[in-house]
Amino acid sequence: MARPSGHWLAYLRFEYRGETRVLHLLCDTRPQLDEVFGLLKLLSPESGSLAEYAVFHSARNVYVREAPNFPERHILTYSQFMAWWQTPSSEPGSLLERMLEA
Repeated sequence: MARPSGHWLAYLRFEYRGETRVLHLLCDTRPQLDEVFGLLKLLSPESGSLAEYAVFHSARNVYVREAPNFPERHILTYSQFMAWWQTPSSEPGSLLERMLEA
């Protein structure tokens, strides 16, 4: 399986039920990143809130490397994020919880 990559890397820190959760998101274009931030604004306080973020851009692809203290499932590509966002949930729990607990 190819390592995920993109020209834009976003660090996203969420506050969820008194805990801090972190996701990293790789996008190919700035409009993709803008779309994701637009969707994140729709999260309700019960679903978790975006507490902090940072965006990094590179003229070359940014590739992720494994880190022992950071699960690979917390690193998403734009297409993975959109698939998570559009998947209806039949189980209780927020979108953020589904992304972080998968």
